[in-house]
Amino acid sequence: LDKNYLLQKKPDGTTVKRFYIKDLYELYRVTDQWIYYCVYREDDMDDENCRLSEVYRVPTGKKADGDHPALEKKELLFTSYHITDLCVLDPYIFYLDSEMEGEEKILYRYDPETKQTVPLMEGEKLEEPSFAWKKQEDKGPLMLQGQLFLLDENSLYSIEADNGECRQVFHVSKG
Repeated sequence: LDKNYLLQKKPDGTTVKRFYIKDLYELYRVTDQWIYYCVYREDDMDDENCRLSEVYRVPTGKKADGDHPALEKKELLFTSYHITDLCVLDPYIFYLDSEMEGEEKILYRYDPETKQTVPLMEGEKLEEPSFAWKKQEDKGPLMLQGQLFLLDENSLYSIEADNGECRQVFHVSKG
C-alpha cells in the first residue's frame, strides 16, 4: 500500500506492479479470491466533517504469471461515515460503527454474498471497543479456534466467526 496504490511485491520485497486506486485509504485483507480495501471520499462529508468510507472488494485475478487484481470488477460492499475498526474473515466482514460521531459503537457482521448487515451483541454497552490484533508485522485479527476477539475498556469478548455468536470471556469490575 503506497498513497493511492496497491503494490504487488515478490517475497524479497521487489515491487512487481502498482495498481492505482483513487482515494485509497487502507488495505484490509488479501485472500486467495479477494482483495478488500477502503476508500475515503474527500468530497463526501457528513455534518460532523467525517468522510464517507467505502469498503470494496476486487477479485485477485489469478493468472499463470501471477495475481492481477481485476480492478474493473470492483464491488462496493457498504459505506459508512463512522467505521472505527474492521476485519475480514472470509466470508464475513466484522466492523465497529455508530450512527453519529461520539455515539456508542455497535459490532456488525456483513455477509457479501447476501448483502446483509447484522448487528451483534445488541444491548451490550461497549466502551472504546476494538478488535484484538496480532502484534506481528503482517498484522491481522487475533484468531483462536475460530474465535475473533473484541476488547473494550472493561471486557474481552469472543465472537464465533461462523455464526456471529458473542460471549464475554473476561470482565474487570470498576471499583
